[in-house]
Amino acid sequence: MKLSIITISYKNLAGLVRTANSIQKQTFTDYEWIVIDGGSNDGTKEYLKSLEMQPDFWCSEPDSGIYDAMNKGLAHSSGKWCLFLNSGDSLYEQDVLDRVFSKIPDTDIVYCDAVFQGHNKSFHMSYPDKLTLDFFTERCICHQATFIKRQLLLETNGYSTDYKIVSDWRAWVIWIMQGKCFVHLPIIVCTFMLDGIGSTKLQEAKEERERVFDELLPEYVKPLLFNETYNRALEHYVKKLHAQFLSKPLIRASIVLSRNNWFVRKNMQLMISLGSLFDKCFYSRKHSIKYTDDKYDALHPERFTFNNPF
Repeated sequence: MKLSIITISYKNLAGLVRTANSIQKQTFTDYEWIVIDGGSNDGTKEYLKSLEMQPDFWCSEPDSGIYDAMNKGLAHSSGKWCLFLNSGDSLYEQDVLDRVFSKIPDTDIVYCDAVFQGHNKSFHMSYPDKLTLDFFTERCICHQATFIKRQLLLETNGYSTDYKIVSDWRAWVIWIMQGKCFVHLPIIVCTFMLDGIGSTKLQEAKEERERVFDELLPEYVKPLLFNETYNRALEHYVKKLHAQFLSKPLIRASIVLSRNNWFVRKNMQLMISLGSLFDKCFYSRKHSIKYTDDKYDALHPERFTFNNPF
């Protein structure tokens, strides 16, 4: 068996119907379909029983969240590759799996492109050919458009259930750090619906991501990793909110301030407020910010200080 398609669902019958239709229309046939429902009372069980083309395995019972359900699906899978296509999401075209498996290399993870669909908009998400840890500090690949070696998932005991929203993203970070091979195929694999927990609970997802970095990264690595990322983010906010006061000293101060990346990462909103303070200072031309780079120590970023004259 080449592919295990694992679908998790909870009280989303209409979405499950859409997912099932897209799977059953595929010209590719070397797959199994596994459905894990969280004990829905919306007619999901009756729908699954009525399907002419039954899933290879399905169950409807309570679970402890989306990653517990994914791990259940993984436990019942037998394919060389796994694709997690959740209820509501759909395969993009009828021959898309044929096109993927005519080109798929023998690697650890193959990630493809996706169309993101919201209530009033849709857009094509294309990913770079090379992924880095820096990429994952700001972005993520689409789980529903990624083919993962089943053996790799089994080696890591599936997804951590300590996180409710970002456990798949956590797996990408771990595998990047372990040197696993990610290969990009520029094929649109799925339509991803922007109504899931990861798209709607953004603050919770942000907090979980910070927990992941606290779990995985030693303190001395964080300033090195977040340096360029947060330089760009801070400069973006300064330009957007205070464009009328832009000057070379302000940009220089923003970049220097962002070198203390532990602080910037913890509270970007405070950085914006400080940007407003900088505006007033530069606008009045009565003050300037003095600093020295020679005291910055990447091993101890918390020791970096400014010599402010005001």
